Amino acid sequence: LFKSEASKTEQIYKGARSISGKHNKLQKSGTWYGGPTPYGYDKQCQTVTGEVVWTLHHERPGFRIATMPGGITRRFDGDKTTHPIKSAQEKIVLVPTRDATRIEAVKLMFDLWVNKDVSILGICKRLNALGYRHYADIFRPTTVRHILENPIYVGSLVFNRVK
Repeated sequence: LFKSEASKTEQIYKGARSISGKHNKLQKSGTWYGGPTPYGYDKQCQTVTGEVVWTLHHERPGFRIATMPGGITRRFDGDKTTHPIKSAQEKIVLVPTRDATRIEAVKLMFDLWVNKDVSILGICKRLNALGYRHYADIFRPTTVRHILENPIYVGSLVFNRVK
């Protein structure tokens, strides 16, 4: 009984050390470990020297286009597993999207929320009235709340938020 409890405790400590090690590595390298690409960002594959291998732009859910050096483009439409290949020596980082209206929308959201004290529903109404779109859809309160709560927009990469 005592040995099994000690084993269980050791497993918990090992798991915590593993996760904290990955989190520290994530913060140092700036590498994106996965998950949905935040609105207003594109994924970029880089070599260890920082050269761009490809940039993946999300047009809307399920529709992605990769731009290679030299301006060559290739579509990667389909489910979330369809994407360009990267080697083990390359890393994925988030870069501001090439769609300037998305960046404007995110800036406006935070300006209205922080400086003008507008409610989330008010932000949605303002964005939609100005013609901004969340990909091909209108902005909804849940979408705006997720963007405002996401730590990526203040420069913090997160890891293992969902167990």
